[in-house]
Amino acid sequence: MASSPKRYSCPVEVTIDVIGAKWAPVILAHLKQQPLRYAQLRRLMPRTSEKMLAQRLRELEAGGLVRRRADSTIPPHVDYALTEEGRTLAPVLQALYDWGAEWAGCEPVRTGLKGKSSALSSASPVLLTKRCVLVRLSNRCLHPASEPCVHQPRDVGR
Repeated sequence: MASSPKRYSCPVEVTIDVIGAKWAPVILAHLKQQPLRYAQLRRLMPRTSEKMLAQRLRELEAGGLVRRRADSTIPPHVDYALTEEGRTLAPVLQALYDWGAEWAGCEPVRTGLKGKSSALSSASPVLLTKRCVLVRLSNRCLHPASEPCVHQPRDVGR
């Protein structure tokens, strides 16, 4: 017996159905910045299990939002990137980020993860505070050089 198509009464239901699984928006937000390997995603998301991350990546790939590319090298080089369809979520992901930062009492922070030298590309977890991002592993403060840091480095609770 074929199942009938799912019916939605609100477009928000569709959005939540597509990207609402636990950790999916976080994965998409990281991939919005640049393609990443599995280990890079793991470092950026230390509180998620390997099983959960792999499961969400498979679901996002099956949904057409994420592309998995594996080279035929040994060991295999696998990276994940947003598809064209996934890139259409960029404004939604940015809005979620900005709202979360505002709700938590923070100013939105643009981390610029494009370069491999970025402190946030390999360090985690991250604590957002007013005008500053404190990275626990390096205890460095990241903000515009024109603004002096007035924050004390502190650990992020797990």
